[in-house]
Amino acid sequence: MPRPKRSFAFRLVRALFAGIAVCYLLLTGAIWYAQTKILYHPNSLVDATPADSGVKFAEVRLPLKGDNISGWWVPSEEPGARTLLYLHGNAGNVAVNVDQVLRLRSTGLNVFIIDYRGYGHSSGGPPRAKLVCEDGERAWNYLVAERNIPPAHIAIYGHSMGGAVAIDLASKHPDAGALITEGTLTSMIGRMGRGPRSCRSGSIRFQRSDQSECPSSSCRVIPTRWFLRSWRDGCMTRRSIPSRSL
Repeated sequence: MPRPKRSFAFRLVRALFAGIAVCYLLLTGAIWYAQTKILYHPNSLVDATPADSGVKFAEVRLPLKGDNISGWWVPSEEPGARTLLYLHGNAGNVAVNVDQVLRLRSTGLNVFIIDYRGYGHSSGGPPRAKLVCEDGERAWNYLVAERNIPPAHIAIYGHSMGGAVAIDLASKHPDAGALITEGTLTSMIGRMGRGPRSCRSGSIRFQRSDQSECPSSSCRVIPTRWFLRSWRDGCMTRRSIPSRSL
């Protein structure tokens, strides 16, 4: 028997749905391709260093999967100082963060900051979520395995996007001394400026690394220097933390 002819309306609807599906796939592909440029804003020009302020530092190169991660080791003037691993945000490079590096060093800590692959003098890229987390892990291994720093003497500090890298790293290394995130966003909505006020204000959320989560009821906003100096001196307890909760 001959197959019944489809009506014109049916063919039109089928063509319409096929066109919508194709447009959806093209749009999804375009967004996927463009997300790196939307989320990450690396800069290869490193136009400032701690030496500009008279502070000695060493430039470090860490090999990783055929690429090199560039970083600064900025030692404290205090003997036996603890160390802060600095994971910066999604824009610029280490040069953009030089003032903050020096402020954190002024608390009496060594500071080690890296550029993710595709940023600054680090080769490779373009940046991806998996890659920046691998870079954070490589920096941790450098401190522990090559500089022989005890994990309990390392504070993992992440600013903005670096906070997500810091949280991922701390979850893999619960023996770290502390986890600090500053201006870290919980979602892309927060990235667009619509997130919770505490995520946009530049406040710091403190969480001991031996905790698997930090619900808002237990997170506290504390002064950065107070925390770092107390942690450095080993005199910080939960009771001694200022009581203003988020």
